[in-house]
Amino acid sequence: WADIVQLSSGLAFGALISLTFVSYTRAVFTEPGTPESNWPAKMQFDLEQHAQMFREMGIVPCSKGCAELKPSRAHHCSVCNVCILRMDHHCWWLNNCVGYKNYKFFFLFVAYLTFSAWILLWITGIKLIEMMFVGRVAAGLPAGIGWWILLNIVLVAFAMGVGMPLLSIHRFLVSVNMTSVEWQSFQHHWDRAHFFKVPDFRR
Repeated sequence: WADIVQLSSGLAFGALISLTFVSYTRAVFTEPGTPESNWPAKMQFDLEQHAQMFREMGIVPCSKGCAELKPSRAHHCSVCNVCILRMDHHCWWLNNCVGYKNYKFFFLFVAYLTFSAWILLWITGIKLIEMMFVGRVAAGLPAGIGWWILLNIVLVAFAMGVGMPLLSIHRFLVSVNMTSVEWQSFQHHWDRAHFFKVPDFRR
């Protein structure tokens, strides 16, 4: 049974770490989504004539200099210097904004990273117990296993320290249909009497 558990754990870790790299790559190279340039003209809308209609729809010109119409829930990224649809944040780890089109891949990357860390902790724990209670030689472990265990502990601590808080935060944000930008704005203007009345940004 021990061999089956170790083999299945190794396969699970390999699958999860592969999905982690795939999700990370997709999050990096997928455009977060920007308002389509000149779309009112394509739809034969005159901006001045329909200004009131656009305001009622929550569509306003960007005031940060990117010369785009900014739909509701879009925000201007000062790093990319462009408006991002349903912008969550600019991620330095991805060198990309996290927005409407790549948020899914960002969320999956964080989730797979966290699950990979748990599996690696399980594998490392098994090897550590074998070395402590059975003995390295009796357990058939290689000579450098101690350094391998130490490296894994460092990697697990880093992955969990980053992944678990991020996963918890974004699970909550998904459950209330909010982005990080919207949640920060909500916290900044919060009213103690209505704190648990989370606004509905879906309209």
